[in-house]
Amino acid sequence: MTRHHRTDELVRALSGVNSFPVTPFDARGGLDLDRLAEHVDHQVRHGATSVFPACGTGEFAALSPGECRDVVEQTVRTVAGRLPVIAGVGINLSVAREQLASFEQAGVDGVLLLPPYLAPGDPEALADYYRGVITATDLPVLLYVRPEAPLDADALLRLCEHANVLGVKDGSGDAERLSRLAGALGEERVVVNGMPTAELSAAAFRGLGVGGYSSAVYNFVPDIAMAFRQAATDLDGARQEQILEAFYRPFGALRDRRRGYAVSLVKAGVSALLGSVGAPRAPLPAADDRTTRALIDLVEKARAEIGSDSER
Repeated sequence: MTRHHRTDELVRALSGVNSFPVTPFDARGGLDLDRLAEHVDHQVRHGATSVFPACGTGEFAALSPGECRDVVEQTVRTVAGRLPVIAGVGINLSVAREQLASFEQAGVDGVLLLPPYLAPGDPEALADYYRGVITATDLPVLLYVRPEAPLDADALLRLCEHANVLGVKDGSGDAERLSRLAGALGEERVVVNGMPTAELSAAAFRGLGVGGYSSAVYNFVPDIAMAFRQAATDLDGARQEQILEAFYRPFGALRDRRRGYAVSLVKAGVSALLGSVGAPRAPLPAADDRTTRALIDLVEKARAEIGSDSER
């Protein structure tokens, strides 16, 4: 299928609020593709600039290759060209190459290249993995860098010399590397803030020249997410601080109660506020009732303080 968006459009989109939808499961733990379509449509209609199906928040590592394909195909159908769709690929070189062929047929606009499973400590071997995927496709590729799979700025800049590389999504927060990347890549490439609850570090990243970010909470409170983005766009520091204090910092404390809650608590929020998307798959823990109730109370209080519109 033909891509809906040019590469320059992708770079602009990635400089905004990027949606990483959860993957809904039914009562038996299987994919709920109808619910996925509802949720993705909701994400598209509330201000996001791109959609990333079957990535970290979408439990990429818990999906079979066939399930990843089904999620991506359903997302492309649902989005229908309204926003760029960038699908996650990875695990290992063989799987990533198979996913590339499948997702290209599905009509994605690009791919997010996740680090390999059990990433090697050797930077050259890791760079070979990234290069092996980049050169296997003409699709635009966004490189995802995480603490467990580090590459220095020089290695990343060499990878970005490939014509189909969009840039880097950074999940490590290495300020020196970020500053070098943002300064060297110019306007034809992009660096995306991929930290957990990225709004908490958005001001620091913006100071390094990185404006776009992934927003997990956009899944269930798009009104709050977009209010924060508007404040950032307006350079309204007081408004940003108000929203951080009312919602994001308390949410971060709830998220940190248990490992895995960066995804599990987002799914709990969607289920509680927008309709069930099922429990996360093992090894992610389901959010407990006490924390889920605290999350609901937090959202209600934050909306009252912020004055955001919770209309679906």
